[in-house]
Amino acid sequence: MLDTLQQSGCRIAEQLFREYHEDERILISWASGRLLCPPVAINGEGEVIGATHGTRIMIGWTADVLRTYPNLLDRLATENRVGFRRAEENVIRAALALAHENMTATVRNLGIGQAILYRKIKALGLR
Repeated sequence: MLDTLQQSGCRIAEQLFREYHEDERILISWASGRLLCPPVAINGEGEVIGATHGTRIMIGWTADVLRTYPNLLDRLATENRVGFRRAEENVIRAALALAHENMTATVRNLGIGQAILYRKIKALGLR
């Protein structure tokens, strides 16, 4: 029941975010019907012009950082590619944030074993 409420809340927040930033591109990540990464709004040049509270916390963006309009497209271009490791790290960070750092809920949401999650967290240097 709690999971359903959390997902409903995420969907409502995403819809409100989309309505507020209706003329901009919205970046999100969904898997198996679950929102993995809170939405980010970018303009045509790839500059971040809006981010939810969850996004700012997960990525570590402060109000000062957002005032400079960080360019996500330039960052991806200079890194040459997103890469599996970076994508995996983002998915694990998002899953942990969604489960409020609850490891049992995180492994259930990701569909992996707890030992695998701990190995990945250690290998990626997330803790």
